[in-house]
Amino acid sequence: RAAPAAPTARGLAAAAGKPQARGKGRPQKKKMKPKKKLVQAPGLKAYRPVTPGLRGRVITARGHLHKGKPFPALSAGLVKSTGGRNSQGRTTVWHRGGGARRKFRLVDLRRALLGEQGVVQRLEYDPNRTAHLALVRYARLADAPGASGPERRGAEEAAAAGGA
Repeated sequence: RAAPAAPTARGLAAAAGKPQARGKGRPQKKKMKPKKKLVQAPGLKAYRPVTPGLRGRVITARGHLHKGKPFPALSAGLVKSTGGRNSQGRTTVWHRGGGARRKFRLVDLRRALLGEQGVVQRLEYDPNRTAHLALVRYARLADAPGASGPERRGAEEAAAAGGA
C-alpha cells in the first residue's frame, strides 16, 4: 500500500472549518447595499425609479378600496368606444383600442338626498373617472315599503367622493 498523501493547504483549511476559496478566477460575492426607504405621504404610493417611466411617479393608494365587484344595482354596461375604427371597420385613428372592459357606475351627481343622513358602506374604484366612489346607504330609503334587500335600485345611492 502507498502511504497517505500529505494534506494540502486547501485540505487543512477545510479541516479547520475556515471558508475556502473556490478557485482563482471566480470573483467574490458583492455585498448589496440596503434599499433606501421611499418617502411617502399618507394616501400616496411612490414608485422606485427602475425604469425612466417610473422615475418620479406617484399615484393615490388604493388599498382602502373595496376589492370585490361593483354594486350590481348601480352599475350598467358601458358602450364600447370605436377603437379608432370608422363604420367600415377601417383604422382611421392609430394607437387606439384594446384596454380592459369597464362597467359604467350610476352616480347621483345631483345629490337628490342632500339633507338626509346616510352611512358609507364602502369606497369603490371607478375606471371611468379620476375620483373614487362612496356607496352610501340612506336609512329612509332602506326602510321604505317594498325595498327588498340591498339589491333594490334606489335603496342605495352612490355619491362621488372627491380625489381620494
